Amino acid sequence: MSKDAQIAWPSVPEMGIYAIRCKITDQVYVGQSRRIRGRWENHLADLKMGKGCPKLQVAWDQYGKEAFEFSVLEEVFDLDMLTPREQFYIDSLRAASDGLNTLFRVGFLKGYIPCDLTKQRIGAATRKRAKDPEYAAHMSEVLKKARAESSYRHTPEHCQRISLAQRGVLRGPLTEAHRLAIAVGHAGFVPKAAIESNKGRPCSEETRSKIGLANRGRKWTPEQRSRITGRKASSETLQKMSAARKGVPWTPARREAQKLKRGASCG
Repeated sequence: MSKDAQIAWPSVPEMGIYAIRCKITDQVYVGQSRRIRGRWENHLADLKMGKGCPKLQVAWDQYGKEAFEFSVLEEVFDLDMLTPREQFYIDSLRAASDGLNTLFRVGFLKGYIPCDLTKQRIGAATRKRAKDPEYAAHMSEVLKKARAESSYRHTPEHCQRISLAQRGVLRGPLTEAHRLAIAVGHAGFVPKAAIESNKGRPCSEETRSKIGLANRGRKWTPEQRSRITGRKASSETLQKMSAARKGVPWTPARREAQKLKRGASCG
């Protein structure tokens, strides 16, 4: 007999559905296992270290080990029947809605909202991985490969839904470390498919005005200036620029910009 489990292990079946019940609240946790005794011992070890199933861990910390009892609900002989039988007991005992199970459907995360304990664990694990240089390098290579091989592009309807969903969402300014991480992550990445798809595509007046407002007052960095210093436009580019400007009326804003650029009146 196990002192922790308080049941006679020789009488416990090898495979089946088990329950962990809190005697104080009468809430249950339902699970399945192909080795029931080992699974109970794993539960005890995880709960002792504070790494048990979230709702079960909270109740365990609150009431203590003596408030819980382990029992076998059903012996299962067919491996394929473990999940259906577990789901049956989760539903019949209301183990997810009123009990200690986290998921309403076995292995199905739709509709699942993590509790505070789970969020803390996810945050701690994410921060731990972020500090690992090997993990960061691995993820960088994975993302670069995925971008290079992916041919998926959002449909206009999808882009519109994303835009509507993010309107009004307040975001703080990026930190210098975040900006540097983004720059390093995009270094050497050229979205060739996007460039090819936009070649020859005329911009609307609204888009042009947005680009102008975004670039107005922007200062060139020494690196940007060094890249264009001494560069001369080809004759074809000059002809295109000349043709694009023909017939364009001079607005007060354009005249003022020309004055600032040349340092003299355009007349």
